[in-house]
Amino acid sequence: MSSSASDAAVQPDALALPRAPERAPAGKTRQKEHDVPSGQNVPKLFEAQPAMRMRAADYVFETLSRAILTGELTPGSVLATQRELSHQFGVSPLVVRQATHRLEELGLVRVRQGSTTIVLDPSEASDVRLMQLQLELATPGDRLALAAREMQVLASLSLLALAERRIADEQLDELDALVDALPEAPTSREVLTFRMQFWGVVARATSNGILEHQVRWWARVMQDLEKRSAATVEASTARSAAGRTQFRGLVKALRKRRGAVDHWLKVIEPLLDWTESQPNHPVHQQQQQQRTREREKDSPETGKRARLAQ
Repeated sequence: MSSSASDAAVQPDALALPRAPERAPAGKTRQKEHDVPSGQNVPKLFEAQPAMRMRAADYVFETLSRAILTGELTPGSVLATQRELSHQFGVSPLVVRQATHRLEELGLVRVRQGSTTIVLDPSEASDVRLMQLQLELATPGDRLALAAREMQVLASLSLLALAERRIADEQLDELDALVDALPEAPTSREVLTFRMQFWGVVARATSNGILEHQVRWWARVMQDLEKRSAATVEASTARSAAGRTQFRGLVKALRKRRGAVDHWLKVIEPLLDWTESQPNHPVHQQQQQQRTREREKDSPETGKRARLAQ
């Protein structure tokens, strides 16, 4: 490896990498106790060694993918060698190789045989599995969780565009009944339950099976986020400004077969304002980069110092 690539590589102290969970030494087995006649050959029961090795590879994969998706490992940077990473994680080079190959399959790194591993820009990856991975790795309040919340509320606009054309009267009556049953001051859990039911009806009204599946998928995602941090979900729910009045207005627009998308876009704007105000939102990084570019135009030396400070 050239000296420049070596300097750019992630050094052992560059990332706070916790070691992978301990596993039993290779070749160790455990046999269940049975009443077996003496001298009879009994096949040994393995202690699921392959699964343990896969768990270690999963651990390395999740740690590195989280660092890439959150920007801790930036596009274009050189990943530490397999030997260095195996030392940091306390696993074999084979386990590291398995993890990096999974990263390559998702388009998060480019592996050069016998050379360096380059971190790629996750925003340019096209593998749909990457979206599921981002949601699984999201921590309440981080940029991935904020992106998930934005994507979830904006997905409702496509539902409304189709439902406005196809919704049946009995489905409209069902929506009205759900709104009437919503308490004046619901808890965050009551709001989540109501929204799952409400948007489930809207999804059925689209007569689009993929959109129906998408709504059920988002319901599971939001339930998972609530389990990890009910306070964060409650805060984002409160900022949406979507109460009984707003949902009644939405149902009214659906009955008229026009204006539903415009109505709901106004309702979700406070939530978008809230997500953008959070310190971990990518928009702040973009603004900082824009200011750096502007300073660089005025003074190249000042812009260079600003980039190094980032």
